Amino acid sequence: SRVIDAVFASVSIAVKPKQKLVDLLLGNFVALGTSTYGSFCAQRCYAAANTDRKRQIAQELVAGERKLAATQSGRILLSKCRVDKFKRQQTEWESDLTQQQRKLELFSD
Repeated sequence: SRVIDAVFASVSIAVKPKQKLVDLLLGNFVALGTSTYGSFCAQRCYAAANTDRKRQIAQELVAGERKLAATQSGRILLSKCRVDKFKRQQTEWESDLTQQQRKLELFSD
């Protein structure tokens, strides 16, 4: 978990390798979300992912929602990824992501 955290926190590592790491972890986010450290890594991956990958992660979390809701770290992950909004209003969830990305681009110098 510390290695993954270091990769996503590093400014010297380009976006493309970070996206590849997210791709490698796709399919394992439910398993990651059930442990404290894994949940933190999953949150970091989600934060670094582009919109398409965030959608894939959210779909995976929806599929494993019952298992994640059984643990505190899983509930936190579901909340941070806004899975409940993804299930109810996918288009609004995507527009929120777009707005967040625009704000980050606007204030990043």
